[in-house]
Amino acid sequence: MKKTIKTMMILAAAGIMVMITMALTGCGTKTIDLNKYISVEFDGYDGYGNATVVFDDEAFMKDNAGSVKYYSADKEELQMINNLRGVVKEQFFVAQLRECIGFRLDSSNTLHNGDVVTIKWNCNDEKADNSFHVKFNYSDMPFVVNGLDEVKEFDPFEDIKISVSGFSPDGSLNIVPGKYSTLNYMASKSSGLSNGETIVISIDSSFDFETMIARYGAIPSKTEMTYTVEGLGHYVNDIDEIPKDLYNKMDKQMLDEFYATAERNWEHGVEDINSINNVGNYMVTLKEGVTRNPHNYLYYVYKVNIDTEDGEFTYYWYGYFTDIMILEDGTCTVDISGYTVSESSSFFGLTDGDYLKCDANHYVAGFKEIDSLFNKQIVSKSDLYEYKSTITE
Repeated sequence: MKKTIKTMMILAAAGIMVMITMALTGCGTKTIDLNKYISVEFDGYDGYGNATVVFDDEAFMKDNAGSVKYYSADKEELQMINNLRGVVKEQFFVAQLRECIGFRLDSSNTLHNGDVVTIKWNCNDEKADNSFHVKFNYSDMPFVVNGLDEVKEFDPFEDIKISVSGFSPDGSLNIVPGKYSTLNYMASKSSGLSNGETIVISIDSSFDFETMIARYGAIPSKTEMTYTVEGLGHYVNDIDEIPKDLYNKMDKQMLDEFYATAERNWEHGVEDINSINNVGNYMVTLKEGVTRNPHNYLYYVYKVNIDTEDGEFTYYWYGYFTDIMILEDGTCTVDISGYTVSESSSFFGLTDGDYLKCDANHYVAGFKEIDSLFNKQIVSKSDLYEYKSTITE
């Protein structure tokens, strides 16, 4: 009998030691492997795929209901918990524990097949331990992107119509969409255009790719293209651009005007004219970046010799045409009747225009020196215009 009592005491002491050891080694703490509850789903199209983290809450609840308790409830929570019974209470505890679990993906969109996305955990381990006596076991989890559908592409510029109109450097550009008319086409520049200028045509890149795929079954292969402006008419910049027959026609128009004025206004009409010779031209054009009318001037300069009461008199006379153009078809054109010539007047001693006294009693319109003509007609325009000269004197 004594032996039995002694044995029981030894067993009891051993039991106490086991309980102490279990307490010291964390007995009562439940370990949950979170990795087994999580997965990643992929959807969308290759290059535009999306990743979504899926946590299996149903399995998490099933595995842990009944084995998790809540040890840190406040008074209000205790009152609510005391009103819960059976499975409902067990599920409530697991739901509270679930709030300690957090995670995110390091990348979740614009994914390609073969990309790797990784789940990063962000759990409240301290609360899980203190409030539920639960230890979470987890690690970062990589997943290879797969199953994304291949997406077709289309050229959004294949059948758009681009046209230009007007005259360089004031041309305009117009875009007419083709079968992809719902796209918004934009030009980097649509006015003030010159031949040879490069324009970027683009589509609005803010569109939704999924909407684009639903509408066209594909996405744009590119979002911009370049277009070189050509075919605009332009204002003549060089005398060499003017065909000889048109040049001669303008020359004749100037001479006809000179002779008609002399016949109409001079005392002896054209009889006083000994000679009138074309000595060259000034081609006056707008400086780059300047917008102004007229766009150009073509001056014809003539050396004139006439008879006066004081003998022969030599001077320089001019006329000019403006806005000489090369049309889209290459035709050079000008308003042949729209010209200006050197003129002068005198009224009771008041003179105007290019007044030049040629003898004691008469005057003409013109300049004694060609430099004077140049200064008044060409230099005066130098702020806005530049010139080329073929004057031979």
